Amino acid sequence: MRENGHDPRGGHVDHELVRATELEDVRAEGRVVMVRGGSAQARHYQLWLEFMAPRIVAGGLVTQERIDEALAQMADPAHHWLSQVQISTTGRKPLGS
Repeated sequence: MRENGHDPRGGHVDHELVRATELEDVRAEGRVVMVRGGSAQARHYQLWLEFMAPRIVAGGLVTQERIDEALAQMADPAHHWLSQVQISTTGRKPLGS
C-alpha cells in the first residue's frame, strides 16, 4: 500500500499537520461502521482488493485463493466486518485572527 501512495498513519499525520498550524482546540475523532457483505459499501472494498490483488500476490503477502475467498465473503450478505477507522481532525481559528 505504501508503494501506491497510501500512508497507513494518514489520520495521525493529518492531526500532526493541523496541530502545527495556528488553529486552536485541535482534536481528532475516529469512526468505524459495520459493513455488510453485498452492500454498496462492501463493493468499494471489493474493488480496492481486486485492484490491489496482483501486487499483493506478487509480493507474496497472500495467495490468490485467499483473495478469492475474501471477495466471496465481501459479496455475502451474511458476512459483516468493521470498516477502517476514519479519522477527522478539527480545529478553530483563534478569535481576532
